[in-house]
Amino acid sequence: MFIAEVLVFSMCREKSKLKIKSSVIAEIIIGCKTNKPCKFFVGRDNEIEKLHSLIQDNNCVFVKGIGGMGKSKFVKKYI
Repeated sequence: MFIAEVLVFSMCREKSKLKIKSSVIAEIIIGCKTNKPCKFFVGRDNEIEKLHSLIQDNNCVFVKGIGGMGKSKFVKKYI
Protein backbone atom coordinates (compact mmCIF):
# COMPACT_ATOMS: atom_id res chain seq x y z
CA MET A 1 0.00 0.00 0.00
CA PHE A 2 2.84 2.39 0.85
CA ILE A 3 4.49 1.89 -2.54
CA ALA A 4 1.18 2.54 -4.31
CA GLU A 5 0.71 5.77 -2.38
CA VAL A 6 4.25 6.91 -3.21
CA LEU A 7 3.64 6.11 -6.87
CA VAL A 8 0.40 8.11 -6.93
CA PHE A 9 2.07 11.02 -5.14
CA SER A 10 4.99 11.10 -7.57
CA MET A 11 2.71 10.93 -10.62
CA CYS A 12 0.25 13.57 -9.43
CA ARG A 13 2.55 16.11 -7.77
CA GLU A 14 2.77 19.56 -9.25
CA LYS A 15 6.38 19.21 -10.49
CA SER A 16 5.77 15.83 -12.12
CA LYS A 17 6.70 15.62 -15.80
CA LEU A 18 3.67 13.37 -16.32
CA LYS A 19 1.18 16.16 -15.49
CA ILE A 20 -1.46 13.66 -14.30
CA LYS A 21 -4.14 15.35 -12.23
CA SER A 22 -6.83 12.68 -12.26
CA SER A 23 -8.25 11.10 -9.10
CA VAL A 24 -9.00 8.02 -11.22
CA ILE A 25 -5.27 7.24 -11.28
CA ALA A 26 -5.22 6.90 -7.49
CA GLU A 27 -8.23 4.56 -7.58
CA ILE A 28 -6.63 2.37 -10.25
CA ILE A 29 -3.21 2.14 -8.59
CA ILE A 30 -4.26 1.83 -4.95
CA GLY A 31 -7.26 -0.41 -5.70
CA CYS A 32 -5.19 -2.80 -7.81
CA LYS A 33 -4.64 -6.33 -6.54
CA THR A 34 -1.17 -7.78 -7.01
CA ASN A 35 -0.54 -11.15 -8.61
CA LYS A 36 0.06 -14.10 -6.33
CA PRO A 37 3.50 -15.75 -6.35
CA CYS A 38 3.96 -18.67 -8.71
CA LYS A 39 3.49 -21.96 -6.86
CA PHE A 40 5.31 -23.99 -9.49
CA PHE A 41 8.61 -22.10 -9.69
CA VAL A 42 11.52 -24.57 -9.50
CA GLY A 43 15.25 -24.26 -9.82
CA ARG A 44 17.31 -21.07 -10.00
CA ASP A 45 18.38 -21.42 -6.36
CA ASN A 46 21.87 -20.13 -7.17
CA GLU A 47 20.42 -17.13 -9.02
CA ILE A 48 18.09 -16.34 -6.10
CA GLU A 49 21.05 -16.44 -3.68
CA LYS A 50 22.99 -14.14 -6.03
CA LEU A 51 20.03 -11.75 -6.22
CA HIS A 52 19.85 -11.71 -2.42
CA SER A 53 23.53 -10.80 -2.08
CA LEU A 54 23.21 -8.11 -4.80
CA ILE A 55 20.24 -6.54 -3.03
CA GLN A 56 22.16 -6.48 0.26
CA ASP A 57 25.15 -4.78 -1.40
CA ASN A 58 23.27 -2.32 -3.65
CA ASN A 59 20.32 0.02 -3.37
CA CYS A 60 18.84 -1.03 -6.69
CA VAL A 61 19.00 -4.19 -8.80
CA PHE A 62 17.60 -4.50 -12.33
CA VAL A 63 16.50 -7.86 -13.71
CA LYS A 64 16.48 -7.73 -17.50
CA GLY A 65 16.06 -10.12 -20.37
CA ILE A 66 13.87 -11.02 -23.32
CA GLY A 67 10.12 -11.28 -22.88
CA GLY A 68 8.73 -14.55 -21.57
CA MET A 69 11.88 -15.86 -19.90
CA GLY A 70 10.47 -15.59 -16.35
CA LYS A 71 11.87 -12.33 -14.94
CA SER A 72 8.68 -11.45 -13.08
CA LYS A 73 8.22 -14.97 -11.71
CA PHE A 74 11.88 -15.01 -10.61
CA VAL A 75 11.47 -11.76 -8.67
CA LYS A 76 8.13 -12.89 -7.21
CA LYS A 77 9.79 -16.10 -6.03
CA TYR A 78 12.53 -14.07 -4.34
CA ILE A 79 9.98 -11.82 -2.66
